[in-house]
Order: sequence, then C-alpha cells, then structure tokens
Amino acid sequence: MYFAYITILQSRKQVAVRHETSVPGNITKAFLQNMAVGPTRRFITKFIVKKSAPPRHTVALPVPLPAPAYPRLDMHEYFIKFWLPHCSKINVDDPHYPMFRKLCLSPDPELFPYLESCTVDVGLYQQLIQYAVLERHPPLLRVVRDHLVKQAPHMVSRIFKDCCPGTSVSFLHVAATLGHDDIIAELRNVCAINGADADGKTPLTWAAEKGHEAVVKLLVENGADLEAKDKKHGRTPLLWAAEKGHEAVVKLLLEKGVELEPKDNFGRTPLSWAAGNGHEAVVKLLLEKGVELESKDNFGQTPLSWAAGNGHEAVVKLLVEKGANIESKDKEYGRTPLLWAAENGHEGVVRLIRSKIPKRPS
Repeated sequence: MYFAYITILQSRKQVAVRHETSVPGNITKAFLQNMAVGPTRRFITKFIVKKSAPPRHTVALPVPLPAPAYPRLDMHEYFIKFWLPHCSKINVDDPHYPMFRKLCLSPDPELFPYLESCTVDVGLYQQLIQYAVLERHPPLLRVVRDHLVKQAPHMVSRIFKDCCPGTSVSFLHVAATLGHDDIIAELRNVCAINGADADGKTPLTWAAEKGHEAVVKLLVENGADLEAKDKKHGRTPLLWAAEKGHEAVVKLLLEKGVELEPKDNFGRTPLSWAAGNGHEAVVKLLLEKGVELESKDNFGQTPLSWAAGNGHEAVVKLLVEKGANIESKDKEYGRTPLLWAAENGHEGVVRLIRSKIPKRPS
C-alpha cells in the first residue's frame, strides 16, 4: 500500500500527489468544482477530506498507487488526461454542463493532449469531432456541432463532410461503420444521410454490412435510401447484410419493404449470397418472403449450386426440401450442384443430393 498525500490549500483547493518530492499544484478551484463531473467528481470526493483544513495542512490518506516501477500518479496530469472521457455521459440538464461546454471550446491545447493522435489536421473543431465520433462521446460532439451551427453555419457542411480529406468519407460513414447509434443521432442533421464515399457506399450500406441493427433502423427512419448500390460490387444494403449473414438486419430491411431480389454486378441475389455463405437463418427469412428459388447469376449458378459447392449441408437440405432443382447446370462448366459438391470434396452434401435423385427402375 502506497500513500497519496493530498495538500489542501485554503485559498485555491489545489491538489498534488507526493512521494519524496512535491508536485506543484496548479489546478484551480473552478477546475475541481466544475470540471470534475460524474465518475471524476466521485473520484475526487472520495479522497478529499470533508472537514475544513487550515492553510497548508497536509493529511495522509490511504490511496492505492501503482508500484514504483510504473510512472508516478500526478493528479494534475490525471485530470488533464481523463476529464473528457469522464464526461462522456454528461447531459444538458447537468449543473456542470456550462463549464463542460466552456472547456470543450477552449483553445488551450493542454486540455486536449489526446488530439495529437488524430489523423486530421484541419483545425481543432474537426479534430474534436473526430475524437467524439471514434471514442463515442455524444456530449462533446453536441457542443461542437451546436457551436458551429450558431457561430459559423457556412463551415458546417465542409467540416462534417470529410473525415479523411480526399476519400469522401464523412463522419456519418465512420459512426455507421462503428455502430455508434448515439453519434448517428447527433450527426443526422449536419451530414448527408445518403452521402456516398469514394466506393459509392452510403452510411446505411456500411451499417448493413457490419450488422449494426440499431444504426440501420435509425438511418432508415431518417430517410436513408434502401436501394442504394455501391460502385464496385453493385450491392444494396440487403445484399451486403445477406452476404455477411446479419439476420436481424436482413429482417429489419425486409420489414421496411426493400426489393427482395436485387442483383449485384455478378448477377447474384441476396438468396444466392446467403446460401453460398451458409447463412441458414437468412436463407429461411428470404424463402419465407417468397424469393425466387432458381435465380441464376451471370455464371448460371443457382443458390443451390453455391451452397453445394461450398459444402453447406444444412442450407442444401433446406433448399432441396423447398423444391430446388438438383439438376440445374451452370453456363461455364455445365456442372450440377452434385458435381460442384463432388469437385470440392463435400461428402455429406454429395450423399444428401444423391439421396434425392429418383432411382431408375431396374
């Protein structure tokens, strides 16, 4: 057990953590009283003596500190480094919110040591936004957004449009990819909901591909284009969700009335992708909606061909039971699902399909 010596000065309530040498205390009363909210306030309250202390009165409190091999804990350094993360849940009704807002908009670089790691160097505001989006800090984002909307509305579009200059990736794209629905809620009115990145992907496309159901729901409710296709693959959000096997997202999109059988640049449908990747639950959802069982892609392969070729026995069984044609042949090689399964060594699938072939009369 190591001991932290908290020096309480009657005039400025400065705090310093000491070992052999004194650490100069330069934390102001306002810093302690107004900036330390939530967990930080509880942290301070736990270690500051409640009763009044005379000037320069030093008390020893049993505070666990890191072992000597680790850097010494400096309370000033701690507050500077962690005040913002500790305020990630503060709301506008909190009595300390005005001070929080003032600190967020402070030009003092000492308050934001972590901004050095940001990849954007186009001003403090955009760096703060990037930090808020990546670290999921809605209060900080709200402060910066409201300040810009009020003080510099002509800059809002430019600042929020490009997270990484030259890529057309907006902060909304980043939040959608990470699944930060609370950040999406703060950005939806200052970012283009259907803005596309360099690959033609919208925020909804990214959210669907990553399987973030809450984000998908929020974007759809705010007017996101359900049928937007990216440039490289020509896939809609439903196609991406089906390919990745995100059952909840697929179900949500189907409930919103998306096109059931969009085709990508390879002619593949959501059922084709789900079957080919072995996503049985998604296949069931699509079949319940009545999608075409024998849809063929640009190579003439059916969903059953893809499932058989990749060895997904449960999906093959499901498709066959629904009446999929086991004799369907692709264009390029003229192979049936049985031949695809045999070619790739999927013994279980071969056995299953052969059991469905009608026996010839002897």
